[in-house]
Amino acid sequence: MNSPLRIGIDCDGVLSDTMPAWVRFFNRADHPHDNINALINSDKWESPEVICPNCFQGILNDYDATLDCDVFPDTSRYVQSLAALADLVFISHRLPSVEQATHDWLALHQIDTCFDKFLFGHQNKAVAAFFECLSYHIDDSPNVAKDFHELDIHLRTKKVPEDRIPKLLLIDRPYNQHSSCYIRFPNLAGPGGAAEFLLATLAEAAASATNIADAA
Repeated sequence: MNSPLRIGIDCDGVLSDTMPAWVRFFNRADHPHDNINALINSDKWESPEVICPNCFQGILNDYDATLDCDVFPDTSRYVQSLAALADLVFISHRLPSVEQATHDWLALHQIDTCFDKFLFGHQNKAVAAFFECLSYHIDDSPNVAKDFHELDIHLRTKKVPEDRIPKLLLIDRPYNQHSSCYIRFPNLAGPGGAAEFLLATLAEAAASATNIADAA
């Protein structure tokens, strides 16, 4: 669709469950954890090395090699609902070698056609520049949170109006606990999720616009 609203959506950790990949990555790195709950509750996340770009690239390489990720429950339905109200941009740091496989994976879950634009990892400069064009962005990366913090400062210094400053909706994960100043959500989909927040926000904005038009 052609909407003035543009929402960016990250893939791994937002659309898909990456925690099994983290377990595999840490087990190979000689920091064994028997299961996901043990990893989530460990103190490993306090290490600055965990949130460095190289570590995240290791996770991505693991995912690129397997492509066995599952979408979180109800993700497809919520993404389809958002696509009816806004332009959606798929933003991922997955490598070019798995672009087609990623499209196939999105199509399998009936959401490939929901996205109006796709940005993959080899377009990092384009991704950073594109953040400024978004209305909202949903992500779980502490590195992206840092980018948005810097963008927020930059735009406010330029005195950009509040309603034109992109908003980051951060999906709560153990590796982004030190990222602050953002609205946190347990997941994209489901009750209390980022998509539910956006759908309510967009519906409220549409109703307000209708009331203004009726009063004119």
